[in-house]
Amino acid sequence: TSWYVRTLELDPGHAAARAGLLALVDDERCRTQAVAALARAYEATGDWREALALLDRRVALAIDDAARAR
Repeated sequence: TSWYVRTLELDPGHAAARAGLLALVDDERCRTQAVAALARAYEATGDWREALALLDRRVALAIDDAARAR
């Protein structure tokens, strides 16, 4: 997960890193990190459709109501 995250920090549009993290979104061990990194990448590149597709997972991971509202 960390290599994908680092890659997206340098290049938020990197297709292979995005695909790798998307494959890990359903893995409990790295779900939180994968979703957060993808959300940042989508925001940085203006990919609002991808960001919306990730919204349910982000809400499910939110700790409290304040975090869910973000």
